Amino acid sequence: MITCPKCGRQNRDEARFCKACGELLAQASPSAPAVEVPDTEPLRERSAAASWPRQSVARPHPSAGEQAPDLKTKPLAPEEFEPPPAGQRASDLETKSLSSPEFAPLPPGELLAGRRYEVVSLVSESPNLNAYLVRDRQQRYCPRCHSTASKAGDEFCNECGASFASEPVEHPGYLLRETLDQEMLARQALIAKLGLRHEGMVNIHQAFEYQPYGSRPRFYLLSDADEGVGLTTLPRPQAEEKVLTWGKQLAEALAYLHHNGVLHRRIRAENIRLVDAKAKLTNFNLADKPKGAPREWFAGEVEELARVLYDLLAGQKLSPAVAAIFDKALSPDKDKRYPAAEALAADLTAALQVLRRPVSATFLVGRRSDPGQVRELNEDSLLTLELEWVLQSVSEPTGLYAVADGMGGHSAGEVASALAIRTLGHAVWSKIMLPVAEEKAQAEPDYGALLKEACLEANRAVHERARQTRSDMGTTLVAALMIGSKAYIANVGDSRAYRVNPQEIRQITTDHSLVERLIATEQITREEARTHPQASVIYRTIGDKSQVEVDIFEQILGRDEWLVLCSDGLHGMVEDARIQQVLMTSLHPQGACEELVRLANLAGGVDNITVIVVQLQEVGRAEQRKEAAR
Repeated sequence: MITCPKCGRQNRDEARFCKACGELLAQASPSAPAVEVPDTEPLRERSAAASWPRQSVARPHPSAGEQAPDLKTKPLAPEEFEPPPAGQRASDLETKSLSSPEFAPLPPGELLAGRRYEVVSLVSESPNLNAYLVRDRQQRYCPRCHSTASKAGDEFCNECGASFASEPVEHPGYLLRETLDQEMLARQALIAKLGLRHEGMVNIHQAFEYQPYGSRPRFYLLSDADEGVGLTTLPRPQAEEKVLTWGKQLAEALAYLHHNGVLHRRIRAENIRLVDAKAKLTNFNLADKPKGAPREWFAGEVEELARVLYDLLAGQKLSPAVAAIFDKALSPDKDKRYPAAEALAADLTAALQVLRRPVSATFLVGRRSDPGQVRELNEDSLLTLELEWVLQSVSEPTGLYAVADGMGGHSAGEVASALAIRTLGHAVWSKIMLPVAEEKAQAEPDYGALLKEACLEANRAVHERARQTRSDMGTTLVAALMIGSKAYIANVGDSRAYRVNPQEIRQITTDHSLVERLIATEQITREEARTHPQASVIYRTIGDKSQVEVDIFEQILGRDEWLVLCSDGLHGMVEDARIQQVLMTSLHPQGACEELVRLANLAGGVDNITVIVVQLQEVGRAEQRKEAAR
């Protein structure tokens, strides 16, 4: 048989062209004996740690005459998948070559595990290990609460009661690893066998066996589709509150593992991922449940976690509460270190409470919207909504600020922007501000998720109005929810949010526009983008579709810093450096807004101009006053 050098299919010795792809084949020598491709060595005995339920439906491998499935799926970035643990080479996990015609990748649409999981795409391929993105055909994904607790036929979400009457939203899916070597996945299969799941872990849901082609069974591991980033990619130092929040999540996950007698064996930065801003343990390639393991082994992993967190804080002066944790965790005296992960989690929680004590502060806000020099109608809308309590001389204000730019050329753009602003404001007031006023708020609500859901409600409202009126109305939307000094920022379209201080002006949001993509691919410069003929083309808006992706950002605003929200009528007319200069020379945010609108009009004012400037004015921290009184 002759192997095609292009597609790998087997052809008869006398064939001149491949039957599958038409590639010219090299002719085998008539005198040369046929070479048999040896099968790989038999699978080793199954590990006692793994449980592999068999889902075997044997079928013949596709013959050479069949059309090869199209598996040219764009691979995800390397950092989206778990690297080998530190100190362990990839070859350690690939102890033998399993290259075989029987290990051809599965095509999209393949059903596994009793037809429950469907292959969506091939993520990566190697002689020893394939990875796929798969979906669960028995689950129904809720776009409101992100739950997968509902079944395919349910009409309402089992968690939040949301109706599934609107267009279905696909679950982000799962990552499915596939190998012929059972031992490659045995340690991770242990986690699935024990049924261990925690919000601080990239969870492993199931391990099973399946025989799609030929006589060789394949072994599978189903886990979360980890699309986060590794801690190794983050700049140092990171903010104390952020690191302590991650540390609390990780310490609680580690305590959960230890409570079940499981050691991770490799607590390193490269084995921790940030998924939706939450820190998660991953890479369970070395996980073990040793019998009679001494306490020192578990305490050692607590120390390893503390070292990872300390590295993220390196290069800054730590607050007393935080410094005390690491003095204990990394003490030269082993007897003084944390004996268990629960103790570290408790101290991290207490330190977070100290850091989050209310800041006595107020917001200084400026706002201005102007039709510009060319257009008669102002299709922009803005919103400022504030709630401020002063209790026992301490104030922690809450504010919602938003700018919406009704789409130029669309029908009723001014209606779309106004409807989006009203819906957003009502959602934030009812779900965030009113519970605070009535003292019904949760201890630590997920403000980013709540703001995102409010934007999605605005999108649904505009989309429904467009459907009813049979128009193509739409709008951009940039919004900032400020809780004291912390800002949660949402963005759809090309309206922007900036963070400005005396040293720099930095764009927080990313424009969902054609020219921004051209800049990202280095086809044009940012200067050329200002005069590009398609500068107004955007590919993501509020109201265009029933579902929209909302970008969420988190920022902590310090003293001498400003938050700027604006439509493209400002940032398209006034350069970023000039915006920064105006803020640095203005006595009040309102004066800055007036000056920025004036400059945009002087530059041509070809579009509506809307801008909001927010400055946090701190009075003092509660803990600083206590320390001063001692």
